[in-house]
Amino acid sequence: MELNLIWAFIGLISGIILGLTGSGGGLVSIPLFMELLNMDLKTATVFSLVAIILGAFINWLNQIKKTYYFKAIMLAGFSLIGSYFSSQYKSVLPTSVIAILLTILCTYGLYNFWNTKHDETISEIKINNKFLYYLIIIAVGISLGIISTLTGIGGGILLVPILTSLFKVTLSYAIATSLLTIGISSIGSLWFQREQIKNIHSLELILLIIGIIISVYFIKFISKKISSKTMLLIRKISFTLVVVLALKSAFSHLH
Repeated sequence: MELNLIWAFIGLISGIILGLTGSGGGLVSIPLFMELLNMDLKTATVFSLVAIILGAFINWLNQIKKTYYFKAIMLAGFSLIGSYFSSQYKSVLPTSVIAILLTILCTYGLYNFWNTKHDETISEIKINNKFLYYLIIIAVGISLGIISTLTGIGGGILLVPILTSLFKVTLSYAIATSLLTIGISSIGSLWFQREQIKNIHSLELILLIIGIIISVYFIKFISKKISSKTMLLIRKISFTLVVVLALKSAFSHLH
């Protein structure tokens, strides 16, 4: 595949996964950057944030009406704390530790994605204790920043299951809220690692955007053609395949 087309391809696949699941964009872009552009794991985790930011915001615009803005902004704000501190230690962190962290997150996300009951009749938060509510927001936000910075997966893999299982948000609302949150959070994470993306060119960014825009229209098209039950199954299968691909790629590049 021609080098320039690879960037469009990565944008397309990352956008499809982000649009379907609200997470997993980094899980698929990391192995694609590694396999197609010969990046090492740490470098791929930084470049994946570029794809996540673009993919999250573009897909979110298509689901904007189902967003919990207050939660998204609060979570993204506290994620900056986690991003700042974890970025100070990433350079000295062994690649094997990042691979192990990816494994833990993938296992957690996969279990929750298959076992959580995505009841579309629920659309409101069920946590009434304000202190507990904000404590959870702070903890999840900081964790989101750490995960995003160290692994480059955006954090949707953690956020979507928490929104659906803990906050009792429907999957469609959880995906929209997650997209906005990880888009903002990933900007902060990328900012603290900006020195590592000096070599990215404007043409490559444009091709990423084109690939992601195509993915949005693709998802809109298939959403109109299939039932919500089938769509949920597609989301689960897609997420599972992405997790397997990410883990295989991460561990195959360890020395």
